[in-house]
Amino acid sequence: MKRLIYLISLIVVMLFITSCTSNTSTTNFSSPYVGGDNGLIAEFQENSPPDEIYDNGLKPFNIVLRLKNDGEFKIARNSILIKATGFSPKDFGTTESALTITSLDTDLDPKQKSSDGTIKQGGETIVSLPKSGSLAYKNSISGTGELKLPMSVDLCYLYKTRSTSLLCVTPDLLRASSDDVCEVNGEKQVFSSGSPLKVTKLSESATKDKLRIEFEITFNGKGRLIKPNGNLFKSLNCGASEYDFDTVDTVYVVVDPDHQWGSMIRCKGLSSSSYNSGYVRLFDSNGAKKTVINCEIPISSINKGNYVKPIDIDIYYQYKERLNKEITIKHIETG
Repeated sequence: MKRLIYLISLIVVMLFITSCTSNTSTTNFSSPYVGGDNGLIAEFQENSPPDEIYDNGLKPFNIVLRLKNDGEFKIARNSILIKATGFSPKDFGTTESALTITSLDTDLDPKQKSSDGTIKQGGETIVSLPKSGSLAYKNSISGTGELKLPMSVDLCYLYKTRSTSLLCVTPDLLRASSDDVCEVNGEKQVFSSGSPLKVTKLSESATKDKLRIEFEITFNGKGRLIKPNGNLFKSLNCGASEYDFDTVDTVYVVVDPDHQWGSMIRCKGLSSSSYNSGYVRLFDSNGAKKTVINCEIPISSINKGNYVKPIDIDIYYQYKERLNKEITIKHIETG
């Protein structure tokens, strides 16, 4: 019994000594973002379009959408394309141009999180198609049958995800010390702004004079990622099909966009002349689309120390999705 008490006492003393001599802390931090998996949320207004209409130009209607920015990046009024599809415009007394919107009446501000944790909801608006007039099926259905048609709306807009993590720098990057305020090697917390695309993993390691980070970008959205134009947020390129290998599932990544870590970051896997930015394609992986990027950050003698410091990663892309609804057209005798 005395031996058991002695062993327990020894373990307690060792734990106490360890807690007193180690100053290393984890780099846990709370998310600076609201978070979430959405960018723009689009929904048909009730009965717009209706479930049933009639032929011969009877029962005119409009396609009305409610748009809400549920993510954390502003959708500029001229960075969106909305187009009704699935039916012949001529059959409904309109034109393709009238069924296409290239600019909103207002910007859609992002959802925002204040310093006290209060959440400000994102901007909302209503759009109606066609841009003028209404829709009505002009033809006549033969007999007493009915016709079912898809009445879909394609939406494409420019968006950005920002992800943030904390990296660790110590006086000796290769040898841990009890005086270190953080641990260099290992997986780090990473948080992403509300959006359909995220950095889901980030790990840190080191050589003698460089930090190495490896991060994984994951897309689980229902829509389609499309490569943004070279001027990023100044024009749209929404016409890519799912078979356009060079355009679909391609995003533009910028590591440390505000140059908090200097200008010498080197990343592998980005197709650009710039060392810390460029295009990268995501590939199918276990039901999602993913890619992994590796970067090196030189740590010169003047930057060495004992500290933690944030690093940001911006990801630019065009996001395209489709709202689907089927309508039934019934025949009405007109005399």
